[in-house]
Amino acid sequence: MQKQEILSELYALHRFGIKPGLERISTISEFLGNPHNSYKTIHIAGTNGKGSTSSVIASVLMEAGYRVGLYTSPHLVDFNERIRIDGVKIPDSELIRLAQQLLHFPAQIGATFFEITTAIAFKYFQEQKIDIAVIETGMGGRYDATNIIEPIVSAITSISLEHQEYLGDTIDKIAYEKAGIIKPNVPVVLAKNTTEVREEIFKIASRMKDVRYYYAPEEETVIQHQYHKDLTTEVCINFNGNLAYTNLPLPGEHQVDNLELAITTLMYSGLEISLENVMDGIKNLKSNTDLHTRIELLSTEPMLIIDSSHNEAAVARLIETLDLHLNTKTYDFVFAIMKDKDISKILDIIKPVCRNLIITKPEIDRAANVKEIEELALKKGFTSVAVTTNTKSALSKIDSNYDTIIVGSFYLTGEMIALLNKI
Repeated sequence: MQKQEILSELYALHRFGIKPGLERISTISEFLGNPHNSYKTIHIAGTNGKGSTSSVIASVLMEAGYRVGLYTSPHLVDFNERIRIDGVKIPDSELIRLAQQLLHFPAQIGATFFEITTAIAFKYFQEQKIDIAVIETGMGGRYDATNIIEPIVSAITSISLEHQEYLGDTIDKIAYEKAGIIKPNVPVVLAKNTTEVREEIFKIASRMKDVRYYYAPEEETVIQHQYHKDLTTEVCINFNGNLAYTNLPLPGEHQVDNLELAITTLMYSGLEISLENVMDGIKNLKSNTDLHTRIELLSTEPMLIIDSSHNEAAVARLIETLDLHLNTKTYDFVFAIMKDKDISKILDIIKPVCRNLIITKPEIDRAANVKEIEELALKKGFTSVAVTTNTKSALSKIDSNYDTIIVGSFYLTGEMIALLNKI
């Protein structure tokens, strides 16, 4: 089979939807010989910041000389981005071979897209004899397919409302699901969060046997930071009492929070890591992990900023970050969003700073209808609204009259990056 055939079969598994539970992934993993038990793991859950936090941790571990697997989702351009070893994507040949071993499970036990993908990653990491894998949850935590691992340390990023039909309709219910990755005898680190989230997470942790739990902001691993107009952030790192300055190639207060979480997680991992490893991991973050579209400056004339904000909390952070780094007060938005998000609230967030709104739709069934977004935007008083049916058409509307372009939604940014690469 060719890669496109394999991907077509994998994507077709979306028909099974999202089915929380560990029974199916446990069955698949047992068939493969439980490969996730053959290497150390670090587990990351949360609503926003999982990708950035996971990538920082992986980059530092690479600089420390470990052979590192990194499992994240979704991908931007190429499916293989989800599964990496030392920054290198899984080869097509390996993806095809491993997928062929597992594609009977959907028919047999109703296995989902994410369960098959997770099993491929776990097996590939075992075969390639990695030292440690950094594993990002797909959704939730308690019943997420990745939650069969026994990590050396767990980390939970910022938590906000998401996937309410699966995780619950309140913050404390969602926090409870995310806290499902906490395991006995495994330290857990929580990123900066509301008091409500913090109390829920640590209440659950305190009930577990021999769980040490830490709040990243209290560890003071990032003691100073300064924002720059090129959308980078100068940071002073405190790692086990040793201080050094470096430039974080990511903007915004939320990325400082993610960095605090990543460094604190590494501190309590029990692994051999030096301050130099931490500094090199931060400096070489993008080259080590290919992390992109986190409020990323692509060009200055016209100014093109691309960001994969996918919910209202992330969009709010985008606006806050632009205010911290730039003097510009209004922006031109190329906008797409998934239909399961609170589109009305997201439009409310961007309206005060939006000059021109270009609405479009990436090639995914979950994307919201452009006409419905347009009607909502006009009702809210957006004065300049254009509608396009695909990403290529949206890109064609960007010209020299646009000073700043903000592109939201993970799926849209992937398509935009692919088009810009061709140009």
